[in-house]
Amino acid sequence: MSVGINRDYFKLMYNFHRRINKKEKIVGWYTTTTAEGALINDNSSLIQDFYSSECENSVHLVVGT
Repeated sequence: MSVGINRDYFKLMYNFHRRINKKEKIVGWYTTTTAEGALINDNSSLIQDFYSSECENSVHLVVGT
């Protein structure tokens, strides 16, 4: 499995969102545990790096399913 983040698409969608929700800010991202129950996988650090560059003190919330 691989992960890719399209920064241009992210910024476009965020700008659309901000038109309606002017007070909201991105604070991080969320994911669920893996099938084996692991909280973090190889892709988590890549996604966290992206959100760390987009928002200050970004949060990574993991939901146990």
